[in-house]
Amino acid sequence: MKKYLFVLFFILFYSAASAQNCADWIVSEYDEVTDITVLSMKDRMYITRDGQRKISLFVAQKIESGERQTVLTFDVRDGGCISNRNLIIFLFEDGTRLKLFNHGPFNCEGFTKLYIGIPTFEGPTIKDYLETRRIRTLRV
Repeated sequence: MKKYLFVLFFILFYSAASAQNCADWIVSEYDEVTDITVLSMKDRMYITRDGQRKISLFVAQKIESGERQTVLTFDVRDGGCISNRNLIIFLFEDGTRLKLFNHGPFNCEGFTKLYIGIPTFEGPTIKDYLETRRIRTLRV
């Protein structure tokens, strides 16, 4: 069950998720040739504004040789060009602010990526913040 903790992130955004189980939200794919397992959301989650989809969120985790790499991606419609130095800022309900640089390459499609299992300078991982705090505002 520990490997499914990353699912908690998107549960914060969707109030009806508490009545569901993990199998309703994620898919697990194993490639026997590469010995890689990928756990991911079944569907992207969309954040809308004025009835229009503005941001989509997607979480996936690759498990290879016991190592886990968890990625959170944002597709920001009308986001313009984004480089790997653009900020992604989380403001949590408790007042904690987390400023992170996009880990994705330069693109003009509004696509950003965060490896959320990487520790911050203070020690906890981004995933730790997302599992223990409620997000008030997110800016890309």
